Amino acid sequence: MPAHPSTDRPQPMLEIDAGEREQLWQLLREGGSKAMPDEMKVFIAGLQTAFGRYRQSAAEDHKRRSAREDLRELFMACGDEKSAAKIRLRFPRLPVLARGELLHRARVRHPELAGGAELTWEALCAWAQTSPDAELFEKLPGLIAAGRTQSLGQMREDGYSSDAHVEPLILGEFLRLKPVGEPANTRQSIHTGGHPADEAVDTLVADIALLWLHATGEAPRSSRSDKRPFGRLAHFVLERAGVGSPENALRRFWASVKHHKGRPSNIPVDPAE
Repeated sequence: MPAHPSTDRPQPMLEIDAGEREQLWQLLREGGSKAMPDEMKVFIAGLQTAFGRYRQSAAEDHKRRSAREDLRELFMACGDEKSAAKIRLRFPRLPVLARGELLHRARVRHPELAGGAELTWEALCAWAQTSPDAELFEKLPGLIAAGRTQSLGQMREDGYSSDAHVEPLILGEFLRLKPVGEPANTRQSIHTGGHPADEAVDTLVADIALLWLHATGEAPRSSRSDKRPFGRLAHFVLERAGVGSPENALRRFWASVKHHKGRPSNIPVDPAE
């Protein structure tokens, strides 16, 4: 394949020129396909559709991650009695998804903030700007987090661990959770929080594999590199999508394939057979 655009600049659409179409056709031939030109058009259209779905899903995922990070920062700031001014400055600038989470929880837990009317974002912002510091620190954490848990301090480079702290459950996720009671370890992370595996990327790889199966009649052969035809196809699409590590995406895909192959069949067996 020719050189691709930088992976930190993902393409809005999967555009494939004539030379790349010929190379993709050659990849399918190497995989056993006898696809004719019309079938190649269907294959290319399938790749472009899968790519478009990925770009939309990735954008939505980025918004959720951004909202979680902003809300967590506000939650942690509530533990510092000197941070009221910082909270009031950031509150009106929250992204739309974060605003919706706060407003929903405020309507359920503190409807009195609206003074008898239906609580709006504007009214919630007014409360955040004018409420006494003590009230802001008391109520805001409950508006941000659906739950809380204790998290073990992180191991620092100097060998000391930071203090244990309360980690909030935000939009269904603990962002930086290290359970209390488990040993800190600099060599092997036991971190169970953080961003989950990128589901949008995993879905894109699965779509590429399905398109390969339909085009060649054979399941792709396991490979994380671009040494084999399917690997070259996957790298081509993933790099265009701006995925930082196609190898990791393929590793997760093949691990999932192995897992499902190892599961017992759910198809009932007739004892008479």
